[in-house]
Amino acid sequence: MNFFHEIEQSVEQVPVTNTHSRTIAFGEIVLLGGYVGTGAEHDGIANGAIGTLAINSNRKIQTPQVNDADLPVFGAPVYLAENTGAVPGVLQATGGTGTVYVGTCTKVSAAAGDYDAFIEFKPAPQDGLAVLAS
Repeated sequence: MNFFHEIEQSVEQVPVTNTHSRTIAFGEIVLLGGYVGTGAEHDGIANGAIGTLAINSNRKIQTPQVNDADLPVFGAPVYLAENTGAVPGVLQATGGTGTVYVGTCTKVSAAAGDYDAFIEFKPAPQDGLAVLAS
């Protein structure tokens, strides 16, 4: 028998309980359980359910999940403005209350204010202690 087993998967993915009031979509960037990561469940993580977040910092993430009016620039910090309500949080250039640092911008697709903007960023390494700024 030939079986494939990825021994190191648990290093880059963590189980979390969804405490948001909505389903976390596959690939959505979110803060859950003290980790910032991307939803790794293809069917999403239902509210109150346990699911998996990918937290690998050795990758680049390209996403349109941005605040079009506050786009980071190349080389600048990227912050997640967290939203536990009906809509996902967004990535932006400005830190402060209700935000958490998530990484460094490596590419921007458009100028601030463009409706179809996306960014690419390299996630910061984390130890499970991500906290919202107050």
